[in-house]
Amino acid sequence: MHTTVRAFTSLAATLAAVGAVTFGGIAAPDTDRSLPSVSHEVRPAAVITGEIPLTVISNQFLYCSIICPYFLQFATTVPIAAVQSPGVFVSAYGATGSVPTSFGVAAHSVTHPAYAATTGIIVNDLIKVLPRAQNALAVAVVEAMKTAGGQDLDTGRTRILDALNAPITPNPPSTAIATTDSQVAAVEGINAGSAVVFQAPEWLLLGATETAEAAATELATTGDIDSARAVGEAHATYWVNLSQSVLPGATG
Repeated sequence: MHTTVRAFTSLAATLAAVGAVTFGGIAAPDTDRSLPSVSHEVRPAAVITGEIPLTVISNQFLYCSIICPYFLQFATTVPIAAVQSPGVFVSAYGATGSVPTSFGVAAHSVTHPAYAATTGIIVNDLIKVLPRAQNALAVAVVEAMKTAGGQDLDTGRTRILDALNAPITPNPPSTAIATTDSQVAAVEGINAGSAVVFQAPEWLLLGATETAEAAATELATTGDIDSARAVGEAHATYWVNLSQSVLPGATG
């Protein structure tokens, strides 16, 4: 699953992007040559070295708590259903006397749990996990670029932490504040990469399980192979079009 890959790649990518902001203050040159003064200023929590990477890591566990139960559901229900499907076929044939119908019933006994688990994985990922993680990455990149251009470190760190700690809600709005052409291009690049690497393939994967579920349901209900094939083709076309619609340059 692409989600599993993301749990590790997003961590590495985000850490790399925010490294300058997170640890930039350690090696920053001292441009103030006046005599040092005694200060007891309390620095905000956002500038504590290491807080951003630790938050990124904790988010991986948070994201897993949302998605991993469905991976477990898939790993347990689908193999069991596959093992039991021959018995389901025999039972259905005894009740209907129809090979196509019985095959549809047996297939549905596997496609149904597969579709249910895959829906839990992908819908939660595409609607909750990916948008939040993607926004945090975009904010981190923009703030790193701003810091390189002279913005103070504390501002960048605070905005990154705000994005990393944002509530998990469906389709959250972007909070990246891109103010230059290069920053806008960076955010657009992140969005395009997400669409190509994650969104389109995941919609296709969900579509594959939903298409199999629809075709199996039709076959189990009607026993008509041609009708089941037509239903499957119609559903497959829908999901292919959906996956293409999220790609860069799609017209809708």
